[in-house]
Amino acid sequence: MTVAGAYQVSYDQSDVETRVGAGGEIFIPISRFTLEAYSGADDTPLEGALPVNNLLLDGNISDPAGVEIGQSGLVQNMALLMSFQAFNRMRIYLDKEISLSTQALLSWSFFTSDNGVNWVPLDQIPQITYVLENGQTVVVVDIPAPLLEVRYFKAVAERSAIITESVSVTELEVGEVRLATSDVETYRNTFLDRKATLSLTYSPSDSWRLSYNLRHFLRQPDPGRDSTELNQAISAAYTLNRYLGTVVGINQTEKKNSLESRRLGRAYSLAVTSSPLDSLDASAGYTHTDNYIGNIKDTLQDSLNGYVSAVIFPDLTARISVNWDKNRSETALYSTTTTTWRVDSTARMSPKWTLDLTYNRITTQQDGSISSDYEGSDTSTYGTKINYRPSDILLFLSEVTYEEYSGDTAVAGSVSWKATSKIQAMAHFSLGWEETNYKTVDLQVFWSLSQYISLRALCGYLVEDGANSWNTSTSLSANF
Repeated sequence: MTVAGAYQVSYDQSDVETRVGAGGEIFIPISRFTLEAYSGADDTPLEGALPVNNLLLDGNISDPAGVEIGQSGLVQNMALLMSFQAFNRMRIYLDKEISLSTQALLSWSFFTSDNGVNWVPLDQIPQITYVLENGQTVVVVDIPAPLLEVRYFKAVAERSAIITESVSVTELEVGEVRLATSDVETYRNTFLDRKATLSLTYSPSDSWRLSYNLRHFLRQPDPGRDSTELNQAISAAYTLNRYLGTVVGINQTEKKNSLESRRLGRAYSLAVTSSPLDSLDASAGYTHTDNYIGNIKDTLQDSLNGYVSAVIFPDLTARISVNWDKNRSETALYSTTTTTWRVDSTARMSPKWTLDLTYNRITTQQDGSISSDYEGSDTSTYGTKINYRPSDILLFLSEVTYEEYSGDTAVAGSVSWKATSKIQAMAHFSLGWEETNYKTVDLQVFWSLSQYISLRALCGYLVEDGANSWNTSTSLSANF
């Protein structure tokens, strides 16, 4: 048996001095510990509650948070519980640098809510800017004055045509943009954090492992609202042999800040894994979550998932996955059910080229008084991708995607060339037709002038439904 515990108190005070000149912008973010994040695929953004997604506020801007806004074709909803904290800018971090054409094919809309179920479109028209920071694209959403004070704020991402590249959101950030009144502006942030942890682990045999974990946080940011969080988790893991392993767990999180009512989420989970062969892995899991506001049950979430991966031949691998999610609002008597099937295989035809085949089917169904006129959606997507690398400095990619529901077909290709150790170039094109006709071409050149200075140039051309546009961007970066 192992017992571990700790109590930690940390205090941070930062005096930020910004030299942007009078009239320049200063961004002051709201502490992520005073917010709560939600996300989900839903093509009726005016109605419906969303599942909790803490990954959107974990401070990790590199790893995807389970919200794919490009290749999947899903209408993705991302919401924050703001608790009436004033803001006028949202920053949406993406996991990579996206092309100018992909930027043009993404559309954004924004909503507010008092209860997290019924949503109202934002009155103001935000200004949306795509900026590049440390090799990742950040979507900057500026909301016209005055400062916005709402309980819930939601961003909805939707593509206007097939996007062949995968694009995921990694983090959300909100705050206030102020204009400097002098050449030098100074503001102070303080943060007091108290954290207590306790961990108990007991293994009565090699097959059994029992554990209990407790974490308690008291956070006092300034500016910001004081908050407390209590998380408790208990689990039991049993491994019979390579053919059967199970984990059963209960996880409860209780949150409260100085303005909102107590929020409690309790999840019950079961997972089963099996590796009957060295070339075969399988897993399945079920999770049920109850969410409370005060003493009132607010939403219920049920999730089922399964995954099988098999190496059929040394150079041929096939994978099948299924996810079933149901999210229901107890107060609005409204539910959304989403089922996703994915089958894909990878064949290594030779040391220089590989072939990927994919099939996705997504079914969405809504029930309840709010959605009585909505019939749901059912769409299938087929894809083929070829990767050919004739040498270490040259890479060719080609891809064909067909979407059954809209009838859209997209063809895309790219060439990457590493001319020297300091100069890299890439060209990308895509064509789409049927419901939306478009053509895109992107060119990008990166030149590392020295250890500290680099130059990046991009050019994009888009033709969509008869209208065409050019996009160019050049940046010079210096790191010391």
